[in-house]
Amino acid sequence: MREFEYDFRGEAKPYTRTQRPARYVLIDFGLSIDYSESDVPRLAFPVRGNDRSVPEFQDESLLEQPYNPFPTDVYYVGNAIKMQGKHPWVKGYLDLEYLDPLLADMTQADPSKRPTIDEAVARMEEIIKSRSRCHLRAAVKHPDATTLGKVVRFLPYWARRISFMIRRVHPLPSRNLKT
Repeated sequence: MREFEYDFRGEAKPYTRTQRPARYVLIDFGLSIDYSESDVPRLAFPVRGNDRSVPEFQDESLLEQPYNPFPTDVYYVGNAIKMQGKHPWVKGYLDLEYLDPLLADMTQADPSKRPTIDEAVARMEEIIKSRSRCHLRAAVKHPDATTLGKVVRFLPYWARRISFMIRRVHPLPSRNLKT
């Protein structure tokens, strides 16, 4: 079922993420702390979010001591991505195994062994560069789709894919932006 445009002037037209890049924002729901350049070291008292699996928060006595919150942020991001593949509504649809080494490093029990967020971003860029355009453009898998459902999805998908290849549109929208 198609949805209406926000102003209800007509039906919303579907676009791929390649055609209209989505912007994903990770937010902290008010748990953030603003540090100035002069705040060294940048320490904070632990504030637990919804993810209760953070290893450094398992020892209750440590919750009363200031700590470096940045490795915990790296854990939260890595664990959020890792958990996406385990949700029943996602399982079998995503092919994210190639991210496992990075996510394992981001969610290590010892915070000092986790990469910084800049290192994680750089590693993610390297992972993306190592993937072929074919892999990056691959469709989401539909493991429970019937044969008819697969055929119905197959034709528009390949028509779009061939069109993008002919026009040399990169599978990652950020690579298509003119700078």
